[in-house]
Parts: sequence; C-alpha cells; structure tokens
Amino acid sequence: MGPGLNQRNFGFGVGGNAPGQPTPVPPEKVLEQQIASFTAEREDLTVKVMTERFDRYHQKLVALAIAGQLPDVMAYDNGQALPLIKGGALYNLSRLQGSKIRQFLQNFPPAYLDASAYRGKLYGVPYQSRQVVLYVNKTLFGGLSLPPAEWGNPNWTWAQFLEKASTLTQRTLGGAARQFGTLVTGRPFWAALIRQNGVQEFNREVTRSFFDAPETIDAIQWAADLINRYRVAPDERENPRFANWLFDQGTVAMWPWYQHSIPVVNQRVIGFDWDIYPLPMSKRSATYAEWGYLSVSSNTVDVDRAWELLSFLQSPAGDALALRDGVAGPIQKGTEPAYLSGSGGAKNKAAAIQAGQQQTAFRPQHDAWDQILALLDFYLGPVWRGEQKATYACRELRVVVDGVLAGLETPKGPAVGGTSDAPD
Repeated sequence: MGPGLNQRNFGFGVGGNAPGQPTPVPPEKVLEQQIASFTAEREDLTVKVMTERFDRYHQKLVALAIAGQLPDVMAYDNGQALPLIKGGALYNLSRLQGSKIRQFLQNFPPAYLDASAYRGKLYGVPYQSRQVVLYVNKTLFGGLSLPPAEWGNPNWTWAQFLEKASTLTQRTLGGAARQFGTLVTGRPFWAALIRQNGVQEFNREVTRSFFDAPETIDAIQWAADLINRYRVAPDERENPRFANWLFDQGTVAMWPWYQHSIPVVNQRVIGFDWDIYPLPMSKRSATYAEWGYLSVSSNTVDVDRAWELLSFLQSPAGDALALRDGVAGPIQKGTEPAYLSGSGGAKNKAAAIQAGQQQTAFRPQHDAWDQILALLDFYLGPVWRGEQKATYACRELRVVVDGVLAGLETPKGPAVGGTSDAPD
C-alpha cells in the first residue's frame, strides 16, 4: 500500500495539537508510473498498488492485518506503527543481513533510525520525513533584513526573532491585531526549543520525562510569552479554532512549520513573496521532525524481494514525486539533488536539506503516547492561556507523565493479532 499515503497536515495550533488539511494522495496510476523502472527490470515480479483515503487508511491496514492479508510492503504514518508491531503484523528488519542492507541503513541519520526502533528492533524504515523550518513572508519584511540561509548562524537567535516579530506585529489604536509577527504552532515548535536548550523531553528508554528541567521550563515559558507577554502571536480568543490567522493569508510574518507544506503554500499563496529559512538557534541548532514508515509484512513469502521494493520506494527514483514537490524531506544520502526540483524549486532548498541534518526532537514510539499528549494539553493549556507559569505546570506534568511511563513498562495487550509482546 502506498507510497505517499501518510497524512500531511497543513495546520497550526496555539500550544497543543491542531487540525489541518491533508495533502491529496496521488492516484494509483501516478504511483504505478513511479515504480515502472523497478518493475521493468524484474519481469518475474508484479507490483499491485493499493491506496485508500487518509481517514480510512489505518482502519484498512488493521483489517488486513487481522485477516492475515497485509500487502508485502506498506507505507504508514508514525502514529499507526505500534498496533501493527505489537500485533505481529510487521517483519523485524533487524534480522536482515548483508552489506547492501547495512549500507542502505547507513544512509539515514542515526537519530532517525534510533527513534524508529521499538524495544531495540526496527520494524519500519523512515519514509517521507518532515522537519520544522521557518516560513517567512518576505513582502511583510520590507526593508528588514531576512534570516540567514544556513542553520546554526550565530546572527540568527530567538532574541533577534522576537525583535523582528515585535516590529512586524501591528495593532489598531484600539488594540486589535492587524498583523502578527509569528504563530505558536504546538508541540513541534516548543519541543524544538527544548532540544535547542540542550535537553530532551524523555530519556532514551522513554521511562522518565524531563519536563521539570530548567531548560524545558524556560523553553515552554518563552513560547507562551510570545502569546501573552510579547503579544506577537495570537491567543485562543484571537484565533478560535485556528481559523482567523493563517500564513497564506499574508497577515503572519513568520510561521514555524513542516517543510512538507511547501507545495500547499505554493498553491494557496497569492499576492506576496515568501521563502523558507532555518529556525533561529538558542544554545544549539535543532528542529523537530516526524516521519512515516515503509515496512514489510511478517506474512510475506519472499522477504528479499519485498526488501528490494521497500528500498526502491525510499530511493530518489522511487520517492521522486514527494521529493520533487517538497513533501518528503531528503534525509537519506543521495536524495538531495531530487529535492525541490519541481513546483517549489525556486525556494531556499538548502534550509530544508540542512533541517534533516540538525539535532532533532521527535515523537517517541511509546504505548501511552496518546495519553501523554492528552496530559500535555491538559497541564500546559493554562500556560498557553497565560493563567499559570510554566514552572508550576511543568512540575506537575512531570509527576503525572512519569507515573504513566512507569505504569506501562509491561505491554497491556495487542491491538492486532494474538500475542502480547512484540514479535521477533
């Protein structure tokens, strides 16, 4: 199933998670053309492409897994991984041997592979990653200097970002906003700030959190201050249901968001000039990333041929459509020349390419992640609304999150299949 089936949200939030519009799924014929070079060299092999609407995709995967009829190779997004892994539906790619396989995996940044593993085993190869970059309305900047093109530039810090955001925020005499300097785009934004401060939200084993670390508290409070203290980003009252202030409307100067929205912004922006730039830096340069996976079914009758298809789909030729338009980040060595060669080719591709090489905050593979997200929204909500300081909220948050992590050290049972532990 796939490729290119992962949901791609064009949305933004205040502090929590926000809705968005998915990038359309390419039709089967387009995907068949994309793998034509692979099938042409293998006359004894037939590849059938199956697609599904994004809102029904995961349910279809689960149904096929329960019936033992999963495709040999499938694409899916990060949040869909654990039910398939715990149900024994996916082949453990760590079992594969050979120099070609090792070389293939070495083409990925180690942090992406480490974050993709579940309990030390790799069930999916990172696919169509997206990293947070900074979208800039160059027209609104006018005579202001634009950010530098490269990551880690000491002349592009969050203090300088705030200075520009303050200058570019405009209000009427009555205090109503006419233009905002930026948007606070939820966990992808403030998790990147935490990483830039030199810490992470969780330890490597995801058995404890660091929400009460001073560096974490400072990052979350600073993000909230953009809304409530400096007033350079809209609050919930000014931006109900995230509908009033959008980058593509031309009234937001800087938007931290995934590079995968480049083709959507290209389609929707009319009347102003824009480009993408690196995030400013704090103690170090870092960003936030998410990605989908390509996996092999545990029921495949030919693991070697399935792996051949999987590795092709991840190659510059196999993922050409998503790389060309900027939907997929070029984290794999050799994919950079194909990146942003299409409709977004005039944009600052160096900023997006370098984003995949930065230290990265990410979504951990953990059984209780949905519960943890709900706790983040509940305990940090008052901080985003300016009702509570991050110091108090984060201390409480650390206690409850660590309680959840401690209570889920042993799996509670599979969502698919009939075993309670991840398969070999």
